[in-house]
Amino acid sequence: IWTSLLLGKIRLRERDGRRKGFLAIKKTFEDRLVGNKSHIASVIMDRCDIQHEIRSIAQSVALTETHKRIIFELFTLAVGRYADVRSKAQASLFSAFKTFPYSYTLIMPRFIDILRKDTEEHHDAYKGVLYILLGPQHAPIITQGDLDILTSLWPAIVLSKPSEKLSVIRLKQNIVDTISKYFCLNTLELEISDTCSTAAQALWEHFPQPALLQPDQNEIEEGAWNLKQLNQSNLKAYSNLLDELLRCILEESLHWRHRLMAMTFIRDLVHPNQVYSAKLVRYFLQALIHDSLQERKIATRVVTFMLKQQKRKHLKITIDIHNLSNESIKEGKSQNIMPGIRADNSWLQYNYETRPLTAKQWDESRYVHQPYIGYYVWPKILEVYAPSSQQPCLDPEIRELTDCEREIYSFFDDPQNIEKLVNYFSLEEKKGKDKFSTLRCVLFKGVFRNHGIVHLKHFLPHLQRLVMDKHESSQRCAAEIAAGIVRGAKHWPFQMTFDLWQALLPIIRIAIANLTEETVIDWGVCFATMQQHRDPNRHHWLLECLMEDPPLKDSFVECGRLYVLQSALNQQSWRVMELLQRLLVRLENRLLTNPFQNVRERLGSVLVTIFNADLRFSHNTTDIVIPRMQTLIDKIVPKLEQLKKDDIDKPSNLDKDETLLEKVANVSVDESKETSRVEEQETPIRLLKTVCKWITISLAPSQYIMSPGFYQIFPIICQLENSEADEELNKSCLRTLATLAQAFTLPEDMSIALTAVKKVSEHSSWSARFTSLEFLQVLVFHNMGIILSNALWTNCVKDTVLHLLEDDRLEVREKASQVLGGLLHCTFITDHEQLLATRTRLQKKNNSNNSDALGNKNDAIRIRHGGVLGLCAFIHAHPYDVPKYVPSVFEHLGLHMNDPQPIPMTIRKTLSDFKRTHYDGWTGMRGHAQCFTEEQLAVLQDLTVPPSYYA
Repeated sequence: IWTSLLLGKIRLRERDGRRKGFLAIKKTFEDRLVGNKSHIASVIMDRCDIQHEIRSIAQSVALTETHKRIIFELFTLAVGRYADVRSKAQASLFSAFKTFPYSYTLIMPRFIDILRKDTEEHHDAYKGVLYILLGPQHAPIITQGDLDILTSLWPAIVLSKPSEKLSVIRLKQNIVDTISKYFCLNTLELEISDTCSTAAQALWEHFPQPALLQPDQNEIEEGAWNLKQLNQSNLKAYSNLLDELLRCILEESLHWRHRLMAMTFIRDLVHPNQVYSAKLVRYFLQALIHDSLQERKIATRVVTFMLKQQKRKHLKITIDIHNLSNESIKEGKSQNIMPGIRADNSWLQYNYETRPLTAKQWDESRYVHQPYIGYYVWPKILEVYAPSSQQPCLDPEIRELTDCEREIYSFFDDPQNIEKLVNYFSLEEKKGKDKFSTLRCVLFKGVFRNHGIVHLKHFLPHLQRLVMDKHESSQRCAAEIAAGIVRGAKHWPFQMTFDLWQALLPIIRIAIANLTEETVIDWGVCFATMQQHRDPNRHHWLLECLMEDPPLKDSFVECGRLYVLQSALNQQSWRVMELLQRLLVRLENRLLTNPFQNVRERLGSVLVTIFNADLRFSHNTTDIVIPRMQTLIDKIVPKLEQLKKDDIDKPSNLDKDETLLEKVANVSVDESKETSRVEEQETPIRLLKTVCKWITISLAPSQYIMSPGFYQIFPIICQLENSEADEELNKSCLRTLATLAQAFTLPEDMSIALTAVKKVSEHSSWSARFTSLEFLQVLVFHNMGIILSNALWTNCVKDTVLHLLEDDRLEVREKASQVLGGLLHCTFITDHEQLLATRTRLQKKNNSNNSDALGNKNDAIRIRHGGVLGLCAFIHAHPYDVPKYVPSVFEHLGLHMNDPQPIPMTIRKTLSDFKRTHYDGWTGMRGHAQCFTEEQLAVLQDLTVPPSYYA
């Protein structure tokens, strides 16, 4: 009754239910082909009716005294004794809050009164208030009030008596989560510029004009004064709320859950333009080393915000690109710049000879941190950071610290605080679940960005201890601290940076030497974070350290070194060509001497990083700075050719006349020679496995670096894909062929691909020919549009398949028939009638000539079987319909049921598949049977039904 009196005829709950029903009906009758462009008339009419209701409800409704009384009555029911009544009353209140904006402020004093009462004695009312504060959905009351209301409400929740009932505990946790999810601190200070005022006054100079009269100067000044008062009121309420929450934590005896709640509220009240008080900063700094893990987590985030608030602005200057590039680029010419490494952006490259080794070189205005600048085009205005002498001072003896900065300086300058902090951060939280914490890294970044190197002396002993400890949590903590220090040193002067690297490089070397399976990912993230958006010339100490190649103890350490180096180089892949060239020379020597699978896989991944910049654009470039994939392929193909010879010279190819005694006499008893021979055979196989990994990752969707040179290795992969002796080689080749076949092949590379496939289709090994067919099938279906654009490519595919249709090997012929059926099904081959006539003439010719005329009975059967398979392909190409030329195919197949095997078996299998796929639509006026004549149905019946046993 109260709901009807309050909301009237239209209820929001009923409207929501109708809206959900409408959406369900709309989804049922939608046409996905046309989308929202076409709906049936009834759906459109329902939508119009719902829109009319929305307009009626959206109209402003004046809040009367009667409405207030009803809201108070509903609130009484919403905090009553019975759960069902509370639930319904709360739903009605939520509808009222939507209909009457800000009407929740009427019952806010009653909220606070109930929150102050004993939760055990008034348990039902307490739960009712918590439920109301969590609604309505997507706009909870607890997040919608202004700061004056929140100043009373949030501390009241924190100071309310704790309850150990599970339902109340969950509700309070939901309140904390809801505030974290939905609360958004509105703008505390609003400013209206003179330009905005001028634009507003211009509204009365044009039509249509505003209905109100244009305000005079006095009204404008009065509005500005009111805005100023509002800003001051907001700032005061904001400060009062923070102070009251902090007072609750420090002076009141709070339950630990309420203490965490208050800390979370303070965390969510962070504002970029309002600095926390020194008292609050001091408390959260001490919370960093509190015994409670949850308090430390909250404090870590809050202190990170504080350091961000204290960040000082760093000066930027504009530079002249043409002077740095030594190029006189005209304005018109600069618009035609092609992407890639060019003469005008070569100064962005890492250069060992010109790396900054002095303060003068360090302060040069040539360091660009963003990796995207200069690769495609140049910005109209290029800004870089000014020399360190023009940046904010980091010397604590010279600079003047604010109260908040002094608190942070004092905390991190205490060795005992640092020891506790590092000990807590190096504790394991969840076994096997912990990961590199970006938040902790940003915390340390803020400390060293704002205060320089002054605190480094307190962290170095702990870093040395952590990297020596091989426990996962200790190594991860060291990686987080090291990454934060390097990130924070972005604007340090040269001497400070030089001292940093002198102290940090030995620790990094120890960390890399002590890599474990659990920590290698964390250190990879660490070095990637260090190098992210940083000019490689500025970090030449780090890059040269990672490029070192000391003697390694085991394969895992080698993989770890390559992984962390790859992580760093990936951040500026096109600007470290010199390092990539040096790395490529090193890897070329390792490609043949990598007996371990993990090393081979890592080498393949690193090769992808090296050739990331080897991209082909419309212009021809001969820049020798970029490592080229084709150069490496030309070097490794001759070494892989040995695999083809070894495959041909298998024991199965020995002379049949060779006696057993001769074979035994040729057996070598020299173990060293035998070992050397086995090693020579294994070396190219290891190389091929590495190359397969390289090709697979290169053609992944996230990378896609296609090179026509891969097809130089394609025949070797096809030849060894069926290797049974080496399972790893078999899987590597199979995965590589699948990836290469699915890759998008450019038109300029299609001829190379099809030529390679045709070459393998003529190989002496039947398994290689079979593999070429499987590859061709996938290649055509993934690049059909490109192949169909050129008649030569289409004919090449068709000729290859038809040639293998008469192969000596049965498996190859059957696979060729399957591929031909797929090509016909996709209308890749359009001249069906001509191809069918060719297959029919071949079948008739072979049927009329006996084996003596062909000279070889096996060849006669093979050719005839190929013709039958070709006819069967036409049937397989149409699994759901019966074109007009298909019935005649059954007449031709019926003539070969008594031929030698495997011809009858092939025909029966084809007919069995045809009967299975066409069974459901066989009968009826439009059934498939109507496509056949009486004679053809009789032939089909004879072919599909076996003869009687007594016939």
